[in-house]
Amino acid sequence: MFDGSIEILHHSCSSIVTIIPVSILIFTSGERRLSHKAWQGALLISFYREQLRFSQPFQFLHLLMDLDSLLMKWRSNHVQLVQRMLGNKPGTGGSSGYLYLRSTVSDRYKVFLDLFNLSSFLLPREYIPKLTTRMKSRLSISESPSIEASRRFGELAVEDD
Repeated sequence: MFDGSIEILHHSCSSIVTIIPVSILIFTSGERRLSHKAWQGALLISFYREQLRFSQPFQFLHLLMDLDSLLMKWRSNHVQLVQRMLGNKPGTGGSSGYLYLRSTVSDRYKVFLDLFNLSSFLLPREYIPKLTTRMKSRLSISESPSIEASRRFGELAVEDD
């Protein structure tokens, strides 16, 4: 029994320790575009996405990443079109043409790069702390609707008797 607890603690600590260098690398390399509070909010939404309160915001974050992916695909297709039509000639807007456009097909040009980097900070569900009652009340999170409905039904049933 004791060995299992040590193993869980070791796994938890190793997960957190591996997160710290990744976060330092992302923050110091200038790859982060969101403010610190916005990034914390996105991480909170990502961690607690199973809560009813955070399911739609989580879907919205994923739609933003989908939009970013579609923009990257469009850029890639546009680069191929320009190469076919113009070759290595200068671009119509005065740029170097194909060479410039090819350089824009990278993570550097993602609009929501921070959202893609959130997965670097994900932990196994069992290591994510449970929301306290105080946190739930501040976030206006109630218990699942089915539990509340059954309680109300139980209260009505008691009143009817």
